[in-house]
Amino acid sequence: METTLLNWLQLCSPALPVGAYSYSEGIETLADQGVITSAEDLEAWLGQELQTGTIRIDAAIAYRAWQFYPDWPTLNSWNGWLTALWETKELREQSWQMGESLSLLLPQLESSLDFAPLTKPINFAIAFGIGGKVMG
Repeated sequence: METTLLNWLQLCSPALPVGAYSYSEGIETLADQGVITSAEDLEAWLGQELQTGTIRIDAAIAYRAWQFYPDWPTLNSWNGWLTALWETKELREQSWQMGESLSLLLPQLESSLDFAPLTKPINFAIAFGIGGKVMG
């Protein structure tokens, strides 16, 4: 049980080297424009993002990846669906960059994992869900 918790904490760590720290979802722009000027403003914005932002889509797809691993045809279908869903090039590229990074990192942590059957580019939520399943 302890190993499972440690694996999960490692996968969820903000220090996981997948590049997530370089994506702010627009916080700098909102601060520059005076929309976010206090801790309360930031808390309200974060709450709104958690309730209505794209993280809800990522969470649902990560769950689907966890649920269907190792059914590669189904995972490829969900990966393609998520790619089609992103409304901007920037969102797609962010998900792909982080997904690629995670798909390269996870086999180093869990040698039984091989992302070769998954069609590239790999969305982050797909790689994250698979990693969660394989790491327990």
